[in-house]
Amino acid sequence: MDGWEAFSNKMIVSAILVIPVAIIIVFDDLKKLKPASLIFLSTAFIIGVASIFGEYRASTKTNYYVVSKDEQKYVVIAPYDKQFIIAPVDLDKKVILPQFQFIDQKSEKDDRVELTPVHTGKLDVKNLTEDELK
Repeated sequence: MDGWEAFSNKMIVSAILVIPVAIIIVFDDLKKLKPASLIFLSTAFIIGVASIFGEYRASTKTNYYVVSKDEQKYVVIAPYDKQFIIAPVDLDKKVILPQFQFIDQKSEKDDRVELTPVHTGKLDVKNLTEDELK
C-alpha cells in the first residue's frame, strides 16, 4: 500500500466519523453545546488529523540515516531523549526488521556513532512469524 492509499483510507474513515458530528454541530444551536463538549470534539479532530498526517509521512519516507555496527546496517527510526531508536535493515530487500535498539547520540571519541544519510527508497517493516520470535 503506498502513501496515498493509506491517506485515502484514513480520510474515508475519518469522514464517516467526523461529518455526522460536524453536521449536528452546525445545524444544532451552538449555544446549547457545552464548552467541555466543544473542547472534546476539537481535541478529537486535531488528534485524528495528526494521526492521518503522521501515518502518511511514515508510509512515504524514502530517506534514512544509516548506522553500521558489527557488520550490520541499521536505520535510525527516531530520536528519543538522548538516544536514537535503530532497527536492522536489509537495503537490498528494502526491509526493516522489527528488532529495535537504543544507542546513545553522544559517543566517546574512540567509539563514535557515524550516521550516513542514505536515499533508501521506501522501506517496509518485515512481519515476523511466531517461529521467528522464538
